[in-house]
Amino acid sequence: MKTNRDFESVQAAYLAIKKVVLNTKGVFKLSRSITDEISFSLLRRDNPNRGLKLTENKGVYNLDVSVIVNFGAGIPELAWELQRNIADRVKSIKGAPLKKINIHVQGVNVISAKKGIKNE
Repeated sequence: MKTNRDFESVQAAYLAIKKVVLNTKGVFKLSRSITDEISFSLLRRDNPNRGLKLTENKGVYNLDVSVIVNFGAGIPELAWELQRNIADRVKSIKGAPLKKINIHVQGVNVISAKKGIKNE
């Protein structure tokens, strides 16, 4: 049975992960997943954990991170840096290990590059 403490632990992990992702150079923003897009379209509610999906299987956690990157960012290097930064910050969730960190680049921000704006 899930307790309030479990919920708070997972929410704290989401906040820590979100902060790490958004503070990584080259990331423009977190992106909505397809399910987030559908629920936003139907319910007009945004998911506060947009771009982050944490799944648990037999006591082991996997994390999917969906991002939009800035134009000019090296995607393989950025994905590796995100994985490393997240792993360093969040060793475990509720005492269980974070086994996989998958990075999904959903798009590239070219608008601010055209305007000469730097969002790093």
